[in-house]
Amino acid sequence: MTKTPLGVSVLAALNMLVGLLMLLGGLGVLGPLVSLVVGPWLLSLPLSTTVIGVFYILLGLGLLLLMSWAYWVDIVFVILNILLSLTALPSISWVSFVLNVAIVVYLSQSSIKRKFR
Repeated sequence: MTKTPLGVSVLAALNMLVGLLMLLGGLGVLGPLVSLVVGPWLLSLPLSTTVIGVFYILLGLGLLLLMSWAYWVDIVFVILNILLSLTALPSISWVSFVLNVAIVVYLSQSSIKRKFR
């Protein structure tokens, strides 16, 4: 079995953490802290927050296991985040934008792309 690269492991852990926080937020476990984790538009849809949280957890597991579907889903999500960031000009979150671009560059490296089956 191929060893998961450190950067992919970090991305997987972050996806699973986001998923766990969204799952807990959707279930109402976080109480008043939920607004720090989940966007206000999702607060009115607790079931969707829970479903998205489960999806992020599964995505993180897929990345850890180097599944090709997880690679492509993560690439698509990151590119969508970049495009959404650009629509927020001039109040763009530059940290988020730069991190997302770095993730695409990292995942696009041939040595990383080859690891996914």
